[in-house]
Amino acid sequence: MSLSCNCSQVIVNVDIPEATELHQFFSQQNVPIEAISGQLITAVFTKSSTFRKVTIQDVANTTVEELDRIPQKEKEPAKTKMFFVRSHVLSSPNQGDFFYPACSNPDCKGKKMKKDADQMDPTLRCPSCGGTEMTYRYMASLILADYSSSLFVTAFDSAMTALLDKSAYDFATLDENSRRESISEMTFECATYRIRASVPQQGDKVRFTLMGMKRIENWEKEAGSSLRAIKSYMNAFGLK
Repeated sequence: MSLSCNCSQVIVNVDIPEATELHQFFSQQNVPIEAISGQLITAVFTKSSTFRKVTIQDVANTTVEELDRIPQKEKEPAKTKMFFVRSHVLSSPNQGDFFYPACSNPDCKGKKMKKDADQMDPTLRCPSCGGTEMTYRYMASLILADYSSSLFVTAFDSAMTALLDKSAYDFATLDENSRRESISEMTFECATYRIRASVPQQGDKVRFTLMGMKRIENWEKEAGSSLRAIKSYMNAFGLK
């Protein structure tokens, strides 16, 4: 096993009979495995569902110029492009600090509650409406990854609620051990993640936001689709 810390990539040489048999099979073919491995993997990860998905590397390659060519939609604050990616959560750089105290007034556009800097009163207040009724909302930094690359994304309330299967309030009121358990269950879960690429303001870099996710409901169907994709590529290269 080799571990590259700068890109969080683990390469495992699996010493099992099935791996040896597979290596011998490709060694007997006229086409080198290096010439088709990427296409075989891409077939498995991008052609095994009804959604048109791409890889994490495809998403990461999104440029400002590419987004500039997209017509801006009405009521959208910025030009955006949406991706559906078969991926998993690799880690969270902010180590589980996923939530913040938020104003619970439904008519208030304020977000984060703050302490009054001019008073000794520790009460949190909304800087917009002055209210003290508080709830919690999610805002987290995550790293999504697949075989091609990894990507930093920001996830807000709806996306994190789907990932953790609980509201921000419920997560915030858990003890530390229960929070770590919830995060552990979320990590490495293979699913279809919906990622938005956008440039919020002129001169900004491309930002990536996790908008939602769809779990795999039928693994038997998923495996069958992946197998058919592999066979189609093997037939294309004359492999049997």
